[in-house]
Formats: sequence, C-alpha cells, structure tokens
Amino acid sequence: TYIYIHVYTHIHMHVYTHMHTYTHTYIYTCIHTYTYTHVHTYTYKHMHIYMHIHIHAYTSIYIQTHTYIHTYIKLSFKLHTHRHRHTNTNTHTH
Repeated sequence: TYIYIHVYTHIHMHVYTHMHTYTHTYIYTCIHTYTYTHVHTYTYKHMHIYMHIHIHAYTSIYIQTHTYIHTYIKLSFKLHTHRHRHTNTNTHTH
C-alpha cells in the first residue's frame, strides 16, 4: 500500500464585463438558387469519399450596427504535489 498526498491549491478570480449594444435592421430579399451535386464512392479499404457541392445563392440587404465590449480577466494558480511512499497504511488526503 501507499500514502497518497495530494495538495491542490486553486485560486481563481474571474472578472467578466459584458456590454452588448445591438441594433438590428434586417431587410431580406430572397433570390434562391439551389444546386446539388453528390458523388459517393467506396473503395475496397472501406475508405469513404464524399463530395458535396452545395450552391446556395441569395440576395439580401443587411443593415446592422453591433457594439461589443468584452473584458475577460482570469487568474489561475495551481499547485500540485504528488508524493508516493510505501508504508503499511493507505490514506488519501485531498
């Protein structure tokens, strides 16, 4: 058996500042063209060849004002101490 001493120190400081201003004006005019080409091939080694051609054409008018301020502060401190000793007891301190 062994004595397992695990010292784990975790200091975590998380500062999250989120200011989100979203002005969304969406005018959508759709001219839709759809073309689909599919090639599907197997080989003798079971390798899979897959070709997918997808043409999606549309006309849109998109007016968007997006203000995004993101502040992220993360401090992390970790200390790991592992000690293995062969004794007659088996303890686990966590």
